Amino acid sequence: MKKVLLGISVVAIVVIGFFVFSNSDGSRAVDIVKNGNLDSYPGKTVGQALGSFMSNVKWEPIKANNNEIYVNIRGGLTYNGAPVNGLVQYHVDLNTRRFTFQAFEINGQPMNLATYLELIEKAFE
Repeated sequence: MKKVLLGISVVAIVVIGFFVFSNSDGSRAVDIVKNGNLDSYPGKTVGQALGSFMSNVKWEPIKANNNEIYVNIRGGLTYNGAPVNGLVQYHVDLNTRRFTFQAFEINGQPMNLATYLELIEKAFE
């Protein structure tokens, strides 16, 4: 019973902190990232690069309590020779149609910018 209650509490905290939204702003945010290019790699979209590099890719728009919009890209990766779950998060500005790197996690653990840049370099090869 305690495990079930703990799980419900964790879900409640996540729901309070971020709201997944499926309206047109959410679709626009995903499209901006998926069809966008990184300045260093103009020949391939983020969707093409991460979609072919990660397995079981899922794109998730998120609206934070402060109305900031993010897109999470989740999928499987190989890191140090082992299969892991990866998450790349970009902050999206709907007005300018631009996005910036926000976070990278492996198995729920935050990674540094250098590790993200290694991922991007491999994904865009």
